[in-house]
Amino acid sequence: MKRFWQAAVFIGLALSTSTARAGLDIGDPAPKLEVTEWVKGKPVDLAQEKGKGIVVVEFWATWCQPCVATIPHLTELQKHLGPKGVTIVGVTAEDPDNTLDQVKEFVKQRNDSIGYAIAFDKPGKMNEAYPMAANEQGIPTAFVVDREGRVAWIGHPLAGLDTALEEIIAGKYDVNVAKKLRMIMNKMQEAYYSEDWSAALAGAEEIIALKPTLMDGWDVKISILSGPLNRPDEAASAAKQATTHLNDRPRQLAGLASRLMSLEGKEFRDLAVQVGKRASEAAPNDPEVRVAYFEVLAGVGQHDQARQWAVDALPVLKSDPMKSRHFAELLSSQIYDGRYLDLALQSIEQAIAAQPEEPRNLQTRFNILFIGKKDTLQAQKVGDYIVEKAGNDAGFLNEFAWVLLTEEPFAGKFNHLALKAAQRCHELSKGENWMYLDTLALAKFNTGAKKEAIELEKRAIELCPNEQFKRSLQESLHKFESGAD
Repeated sequence: MKRFWQAAVFIGLALSTSTARAGLDIGDPAPKLEVTEWVKGKPVDLAQEKGKGIVVVEFWATWCQPCVATIPHLTELQKHLGPKGVTIVGVTAEDPDNTLDQVKEFVKQRNDSIGYAIAFDKPGKMNEAYPMAANEQGIPTAFVVDREGRVAWIGHPLAGLDTALEEIIAGKYDVNVAKKLRMIMNKMQEAYYSEDWSAALAGAEEIIALKPTLMDGWDVKISILSGPLNRPDEAASAAKQATTHLNDRPRQLAGLASRLMSLEGKEFRDLAVQVGKRASEAAPNDPEVRVAYFEVLAGVGQHDQARQWAVDALPVLKSDPMKSRHFAELLSSQIYDGRYLDLALQSIEQAIAAQPEEPRNLQTRFNILFIGKKDTLQAQKVGDYIVEKAGNDAGFLNEFAWVLLTEEPFAGKFNHLALKAAQRCHELSKGENWMYLDTLALAKFNTGAKKEAIELEKRAIELCPNEQFKRSLQESLHKFESGAD
């Protein structure tokens, strides 16, 4: 991944991860939506929705790959929950790599694959009113505004949003409990990162006591007991307790099975098989459950069953190209020694068929062909096509080029393809983006244009606003100058 990643992404916890006192919290009145332009969909007025509908306000950017990854999920939520009164709005603010024109082109390219409203916030008022006020440090971040016009939930769109919306729609959601959970979550995470395991464990216990059907408390408790505290028997006992509370929640059971597979010990793996099987029996056609159970079966060496489960999973995943892509990535993992590569290609091909304009699908195909199949020629052809299809997606092209230039096993094998992608980024930014300049400089250096690399890196240093990053750029410049003729 590009070393100067622009988004801090928090996926692990369903609620906020900030530790500072928030100016906007769960239970507070939701700030008014004031945007520059509605790029897609009809304008949404929270005042008019009060008493009638539920609004999800999600903050994202075109250059943020994790944000792009949430688009199919949010589209699916809008499709299924729209009739129940849910409206989703994606709000994006202007920055040098996220202009109004870039957002419009991004939305135009994806057309109907973005199935919810998109709003552009040129001055960044909404960022100040929502994420900054709530001390949310990363994107994507979503805020749920309930029928009373209150902020009811805050978190990553892929970590608990579905459950929160279902509970709000059903009238089973308690805003006061959610606010308390957020406060405990913050303290628990602060303790976790400070390696204060006793305090973190106490926080997990509080969460479990408050809402035992929430996976987060169990996840942290099991992780701490099995890891830093080295109390595996208690961890196994906690996992068994969790299954009783999550029994009617197949996706959470599947998540528990995945967690157990990451732990050392036969007892955990045996329990993972039991939990995964229970989840699969309860929701055999749920894509997330399907993928999780495959991972369990393959992880314990039951490859015949895993293969059949994967074959049966492909039609289930067909309607969700993002999940098909992720499944292809899993199937092609090197830990499986190539035994599922044929299925990986099938999975990514159906993702490409459903979403032909998404370059990340093509990138996964490129990876499978080169890493799995060892077919450099076909991978090169796909790589050329990737640059063509992602012609206006500068953020993606920059990441793609950087991976090709720096990460194994690609480094040194696709320098000219990386140069083509980096050159396109340079054109799109009109030479004013220091990160793209840095990538292009390395691509030039690796293809023999050393003097050009030096000039480009000098320009990147001039434009870089961050002293820490600037020092890294200066190290690269020194490398280029040392290797120059």
